[in-house]
Amino acid sequence: QYTKENLVTCLASVPQLYEQWRDEKGREGFRTVSLSLAGPTDVPIYTAVMVRYERPFRARSFTGLSLLQLQDTIASMRADPRPLHPYIITATGPRASAVYAVCFRDMDSEPSPRPDLSPTEYADEHEQMRAQDRILLWVDAFGEADNPRYCAIWGANTRGENWNAEAIDDKLPERQQRFDALTSLGARVALLAMTT
Repeated sequence: QYTKENLVTCLASVPQLYEQWRDEKGREGFRTVSLSLAGPTDVPIYTAVMVRYERPFRARSFTGLSLLQLQDTIASMRADPRPLHPYIITATGPRASAVYAVCFRDMDSEPSPRPDLSPTEYADEHEQMRAQDRILLWVDAFGEADNPRYCAIWGANTRGENWNAEAIDDKLPERQQRFDALTSLGARVALLAMTT
């Protein structure tokens, strides 16, 4: 059960203030469960939710990364003798100059992060991941209205959950119709991301 003692939020913060807040809360046993970026790439705006766990998991996070820096960081964290893997990737800005933030944690099995996908690539990746019995763990959207991009992470579907992520760049009224149809069958929303 979440309470004001074990759940904290940081709303629309500039990078330096967000990092100070994140580090302070991390020392108190809180860990990031949601993170998003918005706004211009020169001063991205951070919004986050952190939860305090009785037994905090090992974690690290990085902000203000280019795509190449993100990929290098993922490779470096994977190669560590005690590897950490990405469980959140978020970005803001157009594809060519996007700024990323990433959160890592210890995991039983290595996930499949994809930080820069077009809508078609994102849909194709879902099919491949479902065929490998993997499940979507995280998704975020960034880019421009005429060139939306997705960063996503798939992991082992250890609980054998039924899932889909067919609502890619849906507009009204189709978005609402899809939502109504799925919830009428007992499905629930697990992840949401908005394109421009």
